[in-house]
Amino acid sequence: MDFIIREAKQDDYKGSFMKSIDLNDDQLMQIQASTLYVLDETGRMIRINEPGETDSPTLFIGKTRNSMHTYISDRLPEAIAEELNDHIKSSINIVKLCEIIGKYSAVKNVWIGPAYAYLHSTPPPMEDEQVMVINENNAHMLSRHFDHLTLKLTEHLPIVGYVWEGQVVSLCCSARISDRATEASLSTVEDFRGRGLATKVTAQWICEVLKQGRIPLYSTSWDNLNSQRVAQKLGLHPYGMDFNITVE
Repeated sequence: MDFIIREAKQDDYKGSFMKSIDLNDDQLMQIQASTLYVLDETGRMIRINEPGETDSPTLFIGKTRNSMHTYISDRLPEAIAEELNDHIKSSINIVKLCEIIGKYSAVKNVWIGPAYAYLHSTPPPMEDEQVMVINENNAHMLSRHFDHLTLKLTEHLPIVGYVWEGQVVSLCCSARISDRATEASLSTVEDFRGRGLATKVTAQWICEVLKQGRIPLYSTSWDNLNSQRVAQKLGLHPYGMDFNITVE
């Protein structure tokens, strides 16, 4: 897959090397799929793209304005995979897809939501002295609310947190990482929601990902309106819709 990254000028961002990304929606969707999942040479999903052997969904569809990109688990029998592909050629019929997959195993969950990418040549203008990049030197600030990350810190870098009284209360980190892109994971302690902290930490996370030369990706579910507002505030480009089915 060809895509273009060209250098952009920005003298006021502390000397950082920034890039402007020229990609169409279908290229972005393909990059997202290869960031979320480990794929075999035929495009079948082997597992989730993170340490360990976590199974992928049984079916993942990335829909853009012009195309549907289908990825099927390599655990699914070939006959069922072919039947799924036949029914996905023109539309997504959720009931029918669940029926087909149900021949293999009971459907556990259906997930659907928008997918975004940050494609601007300059980082989001949102600085706050309480927003900090988290690393090995200050990881103790995760201990109260995000202690699970301290043992696998390097797997989720860059990590950005909003610090309140010495502890991170809102956090954006890297959920999945590939050579081309990084997918965000966002979480805010319940008592601190509704204060705009998620937007601040995500803005700084985007900056850190851009410094690495990767594309910042961000996806959420259709019922998570707060998460969608974060994407809108930061000017993220909605390149498509993610749909997946998992089984028992």
